[in-house]
Order: sequence, then structure tokens, then C-alpha cells
Amino acid sequence: MNREIEFRGKTSIQHHLPLIKKGEFVKGNLFVYNNGTCFIKTESDTYHVDSDTVGQYTGWKDKNGRRIYEGDILRSDDSPFSREAGKHHVTGDVWEAKKDNYYGLVLWDDDSAGFWICAVKSKTADVRGSADGNSYGIDEIEFEIVGNIYDNSDLLAQTERKVDA
Repeated sequence: MNREIEFRGKTSIQHHLPLIKKGEFVKGNLFVYNNGTCFIKTESDTYHVDSDTVGQYTGWKDKNGRRIYEGDILRSDDSPFSREAGKHHVTGDVWEAKKDNYYGLVLWDDDSAGFWICAVKSKTADVRGSADGNSYGIDEIEFEIVGNIYDNSDLLAQTERKVDA
């Protein structure tokens, strides 16, 4: 089996050259000490990172070829994630543009020892939430990255930063 193992995390202190600001993501190899302190070693340096922001590369890429990491927020034009412009079949309400009803949150599941995409209602959703918590595979629906739970949690109606499987 050949797969790339990579982690990302947000720096927790201001670093020296190359100038990486506190709170920026760095990507590389993860080192965790017994006291829980985390470091990510890149090709050029080693960075102290906030352990709450560490996420692993899933091995997946979005429709634009960008790497998907644990903690990313994804969107899709496919159902149930969004809907086309149109008219509601019961209320008669009309909407002019596509609407994102759900986002996909990339999570790790200990039970299955794998990554999955959990549907989480968007803050602007006007649906009951029947897809909340449903899981989807990356090969089932075409996704694109729109953010992550550390910088863009405002997109989601509810956010679980850590899910205990």
C-alpha cells in the first residue's frame, strides 16, 4: 500500500525565518511529545502547533485538485448539499439562486479507522435537517473545499470540533 501521510496544524507561536505568522497552517510530519506538545516538521523548519488544530491529510482531493484534510468544510452542488434555483413544492416559495443547505465536515472515525464526510446544516439552510449527521464517501459526491472548522465555523449551524467515535 502506498499512501502519503501528512499533517497540518496552526502555529501557536511566532516563528523565525522563514516568516510564518502565529495562527498560520503549516504542513508536514507530526511529532507529539508525552506532555501533548505538538510540532510539525516541514522541509525547511519545525513549528510548534496548537494540538486542537492538527488534522491529517485524507488522501482525497477536491474537484479542484486541492488536498482535503481532517477538519475541512466542503460544499457540493449535489443533493442534499445544495439545491437548484426554483420553487418549493409545498410552500410555493421561490428562490433565484443555488442554495447550500448542508456542508460536508471531514472527520476521523475510530470505529472504522477511516475518514468520512458528515453532513452538517449550513446557517442559511431552510430544511428540516433530515440529512444531519449522515455520512458520505468522497467517491459518492463531487466536493470542493470552502474552509475549515478553525477559520470558518460560522458557515455551520453547529460545529463539533472533536467527535468521539
